[in-house]
Amino acid sequence: MEACKGHRSLLTFSSGLGDAVLSGPSYRRAKADDPNSDFHVGVWNGGQEEVFRSIGATTIRIPVESKLGFRRRLKNLYEWPGIFVDIVKLIRLVHSYDRVICPVGLGPISYLAPFFRKVIPGDRERILPMPHPRQVLVTNKYMGFTLQDKIDDLLGINSLPYFPPKLGFSNEHSEIADRMWAETGLDPQRSVVCNFRTSHPTKDFTLSQVGLTFSLIRQHGLLPVVINYSPEGQRLLKENFSGHRLAFAANGSVLVMGQFLSKACAHVTADTGLAHVAGVVGTPTLIVFGPSDSKNWVYPGHDNVNSVQVNMSCKTLTCRSRQICHRPEVHCISQINMDEFAEKLYQVVRCL
Repeated sequence: MEACKGHRSLLTFSSGLGDAVLSGPSYRRAKADDPNSDFHVGVWNGGQEEVFRSIGATTIRIPVESKLGFRRRLKNLYEWPGIFVDIVKLIRLVHSYDRVICPVGLGPISYLAPFFRKVIPGDRERILPMPHPRQVLVTNKYMGFTLQDKIDDLLGINSLPYFPPKLGFSNEHSEIADRMWAETGLDPQRSVVCNFRTSHPTKDFTLSQVGLTFSLIRQHGLLPVVINYSPEGQRLLKENFSGHRLAFAANGSVLVMGQFLSKACAHVTADTGLAHVAGVVGTPTLIVFGPSDSKNWVYPGHDNVNSVQVNMSCKTLTCRSRQICHRPEVHCISQINMDEFAEKLYQVVRCL
């Protein structure tokens, strides 16, 4: 980074919440090496913005959307003029910086990278492709840190040994989390926060798995608190599991949810960004993986995180980008070994 000291720099990528949490160390190390640099982080949603601001980063919204939103717009001809305007805005934004660091992830920037390499001269060409998750099979590495390693390579730094993932919380976050717990009417230390839904339906728990999870939690003398469910989803859960006491919690703030999780006995979740937040705050957590691979997505430094992996040969991950699955007869998550799940859950809830 020596040659770039004092430059106006932009770090941006089109990935999810978990990747934002796990890319923070690169930003923190870069700022430590050059505290006087004008270093901004480009984000495309509020969750990313909140995560980076919590570690002291100056953020700027980039005029692109999530991959799903971008592809949806591409399918509609009437959206194309708006897409063109957004691309022009993005080019103008990029040209306002001396240096742009963009390790391309799963998002619209990956579509635009070849075009950017042709129209953005000089040091702004630092837009590189990322490997597919199936190609990341390095011992003690996982996909989130493949992103971080890519950023480290572009910045010329080595961030992990010095800057582990972290989040910055305020008293307000804790106070809101306390109010959320009060609304559930439950004791946090006798409650297990459950997150059965994701942005990729193939990773969602089945209803039978939800029911078994509730039963196992109650067997341990605990009660479930369900998060990330719409009012309609809450109604369906209440109808299907009328014999269980359910408490629901929801908040749009990533940091508030981090504080909410930190106060719980344990967390049981599908493969979501909040699983990484739970890892950072230290909540005993069990993640269920299918079709994604725990080898790529569990940070070895978080000893509080355990996982259960679906036993399948299918690792195409086409479903993660909402492409057509070549095995439609198989609902991946339904193949989880629930005996192993029960044992791992017991290990996780031994926090009492």
